[in-house]
Amino acid sequence: MKRKLKQRCAVLVAVATMIASLQWGRMPAQAVTADGLTSQQYVEAMGQGWNLGNSFDGFDSDTSKPDLGETAWGNPKVTKELIRAVKQKGYDSIRIPLTLYRRYTESNGVCTVDSAWIARYKEVVDYAVAEGLYVMINIHHDSWIWLSSWDGNKSSVQYVRFTQIWDQLAKAFKDYPLQVSFETINEPNFTDSGSITAQNKLDMINQAAYNIIRASGGLNAKRMIVLPSLNTNHEKSAPLADFITKLNDPNVIATVHYYSEWVFSANLGKTGFDEDLWGNGDYTPRDAVNKALDTVYNAFTAKGIGVVIGEFGLLGYDSAFECNQPGEELKYYEYMNHVARQKKICLMFWDNGSGINRNDSQYSWRKPVVGKMLEASMTGRSSYATGLDTIYLNGSSFTDINIPLTLNGNTFVGVTGLTNGTDYTYNQSSATLTLKSSYVKKVYDAMGSNYGTVAELVLKFSSGADWHQYLVKFKAPVFQNASGTVSNGINIPVQFNGSKLRRSTAYIGSNRVGPNQSWWMYLQYGSNYQANYTDNILTIKSDFFKDGSVYDGNISFEMEFYDGQKAKYNLNKSNGTITGTATGVTPTPTPTVTPTPTPTVTPTVTPTPSVTPSVTPTVTPTPIPGTGPVSLKYEVTNTWDKHTQASITLTNTSSKALKNYVVSFTYTGYIDQIWAADLVSQTSGTITVKGPAWAMNLEPGQSMTFGFIASHDTQTVAPPANVTLVSSN
Repeated sequence: MKRKLKQRCAVLVAVATMIASLQWGRMPAQAVTADGLTSQQYVEAMGQGWNLGNSFDGFDSDTSKPDLGETAWGNPKVTKELIRAVKQKGYDSIRIPLTLYRRYTESNGVCTVDSAWIARYKEVVDYAVAEGLYVMINIHHDSWIWLSSWDGNKSSVQYVRFTQIWDQLAKAFKDYPLQVSFETINEPNFTDSGSITAQNKLDMINQAAYNIIRASGGLNAKRMIVLPSLNTNHEKSAPLADFITKLNDPNVIATVHYYSEWVFSANLGKTGFDEDLWGNGDYTPRDAVNKALDTVYNAFTAKGIGVVIGEFGLLGYDSAFECNQPGEELKYYEYMNHVARQKKICLMFWDNGSGINRNDSQYSWRKPVVGKMLEASMTGRSSYATGLDTIYLNGSSFTDINIPLTLNGNTFVGVTGLTNGTDYTYNQSSATLTLKSSYVKKVYDAMGSNYGTVAELVLKFSSGADWHQYLVKFKAPVFQNASGTVSNGINIPVQFNGSKLRRSTAYIGSNRVGPNQSWWMYLQYGSNYQANYTDNILTIKSDFFKDGSVYDGNISFEMEFYDGQKAKYNLNKSNGTITGTATGVTPTPTPTVTPTPTPTVTPTVTPTPSVTPSVTPTVTPTPIPGTGPVSLKYEVTNTWDKHTQASITLTNTSSKALKNYVVSFTYTGYIDQIWAADLVSQTSGTITVKGPAWAMNLEPGQSMTFGFIASHDTQTVAPPANVTLVSSN
């Protein structure tokens, strides 16, 4: 009976996709020749790439609202001019993420993709092909919305839906030129189901898409197919390399994602590209780049398998405010591109609209200095100051200031607007720029009684991007008393006086408090606190005060600034009210600072963490019996110092549907991040969750899976217990 049903479904899908292929339009003329290229040659032809993020992958999870399509997440409709601008900026390839959730219908076991949605998507693919760009088509957020809950059974709805979608996509693009490639799935995130491991599931999904594409006719017999590692984690490259090797197909490419180490990438107080990360003095974000790309190269490139880092960047880049230290961010981009070029790996920059301004008719970079570095780094190296990009000045007497330079094979040309010998000198043998004390005093005095940037120096080199070096006049910041609430946080008036925050830690007594504080020493900038230097406001956010470690009482919020100053601010939390009281600032040790600090980052989070710390995976799931009609299966996927990444699968074991269900369980870890579920509360070791908007109901026998990152006081944490259905309709 199952076989007949599958045969019937296959016939229906074949008819549906044949009709769709007629509806979805003609193919554009080929703009580049990709035929006959090996996997590695194809990747090299892709050069450097760009992601059209938050357009066709965007969606509204509230199904009561209309689907806004490519504008759902705030970006405007994609234009030919945008794609042309991408090409003009030097990119040779483009990844166009595609989410199908809410863009298909299902009836009698047949999933039919909306023809208008694919027709519009094809229109944008046509733009890219016409510009001569290599194009990666991929299924995107469906990976965590519904595919992650697949139980490994090929008759289950998730597998059937996935294969039927790929059947339609493959046939829709089968006659497109070979510069168009297919990426099977974005950031695959599975858990074990009995004896079927997460890796087994990924292998089955990749094999299914591969078989469908190869059998779909047209040019798909030799089209490049891009296969991801589990979680697109570079540390899980080996199983993917084995899988690709067994396919024995020269037209297959591997893909991983890379966002650096989390504590640097998202700014948890580690702000320098050459700053030691873990306190051992032997591992920096630069070292992390080397390790990651060595891993990928050895697993794939050295074996003739081309590899694309389908997303790279920093997690703090997307912020609407300055999160990562600007100069250190530039060094990361420069070095990533350099190492990728050396190892012949294609990098694709993740841009969700915070990179190229899609609302600007000129499609300029929102951060011009970043854009220039990204463009220059596609083809060569750039130079920069070895230390921080900012020199802090405090005092009335000055000496010459030395700025050591890292040339990366270039030569120093000069400083725009300044005179060599009068304003500065340059020592070629030591690659040191020296600002004359007379020049420093002149620009400092010109500020009068004001504080802030006194000069922006533009350093020119024989090749690569310019380097911007800033001179800043500063004095101790002045804090004022303030009040706020746990639900809204607290906005503290501060005269920053040219100073900028580097990192912060909060204490109750001698104990660190706040998110991640059981395993890490600094708070996360942006999510826990944020400085607005224009309006002179320091905001300590509600997420900090809502953390279970931040109980009522006195809290010492301690800050360190890039200029070397330290400050404390006293907070009191009481019954939902926050009161802030100003205290003193510890001054910078010397009146004039020329900072050459130890030049100072996935979990994979999109809603899932996109960067993952070095981990020791544990892959044996733990079944937890439930109280009432719910069972829970717990699987640890990553662990590091007093920190666990895990997934939980909830299953309706009853004969009735559970609508708007809420489930609780006891757990000694504290959940810092959660995805694919909504966290209702966590108090006294009891965690309460509910299904997300797209999975609020569980039919009998149906499961849903969500993931989280938890911190804990001990090195390991016990599995959840006492699973209880709190409520359902």
